[in-house]
This record gives sequence, C-alpha cells and structure tokens, in this order.
Amino acid sequence: MTKEFMALQMYAEYAHRVDDGRIKDWSQIFAADGVMAVRGEEHVGPDGIYAYLTKARVDGEPSTARHLITNVRVDVDGDTADMRADFTHVRVADGSATTEMVGAYRTRMRWEDEEWKFVRHEVSFLLDLPTN
Repeated sequence: MTKEFMALQMYAEYAHRVDDGRIKDWSQIFAADGVMAVRGEEHVGPDGIYAYLTKARVDGEPSTARHLITNVRVDVDGDTADMRADFTHVRVADGSATTEMVGAYRTRMRWEDEEWKFVRHEVSFLLDLPTN
C-alpha cells in the first residue's frame, strides 16, 4: 500500500471511529503533539482531544450521525502529508436526515512508526447548526 493511499485511509478511519462511538480509538489518530483546531479552540494530544470530544459524546456509544468526507486531496512529501477535504455531517432520526454541519478539513500528518498521525487538523464551517 502506498503512503498516499494510507493517508487517504486516515480520513475514512477518522469518520468511522468517531461515528461508531470509538472515541478513544479516534483520539489515537493524533500524534502525541497533535492539535485539533475547531471553533476557535485548540486541543492538544490524544488525551486533550479525547477530553474535548467526550464533553459531547459518550465513548462506546455509536452515533446516529455520519461524517461524509469528499473532494479529498493529498500531497505527500516524504514523511509529511498535507490533506484537504470537504465534509458534511448528517444526523438520522425519526426516519429523516438533517444536515447539521458542512465545512472543510485541512490536515497535516506525519509518518510515525509505519503509520500516519494527525499533527494538525483544522476544522472550518460553512454551516454549524446547534445540536442541542
């Protein structure tokens, strides 16, 4: 498997882990010094990122929402990958689907121990509806 393909797979892992409720596994996608920048805040390292997401989600509880990641571009240069993609966050409830978020990801990854890790993951929104 090429590094480019493995980098693309990381966005799929990102979506599946969080949507399946595997929040701890999801946080492990980030490097020890990895940063998630979202809604004007920066959360650092797997533990900090896990703490951020478990404010709104219960680890182990699957979501009725899905992250749909499209228009992915990956540029690999040695042990660094820069990626960008668009995303839509859709929740299904009572037989209908509601788009809750639309935005973009900008991600830098580093090759560590034969796998990619997120070093910086920036989330920007075109649509960000309150979910509570």
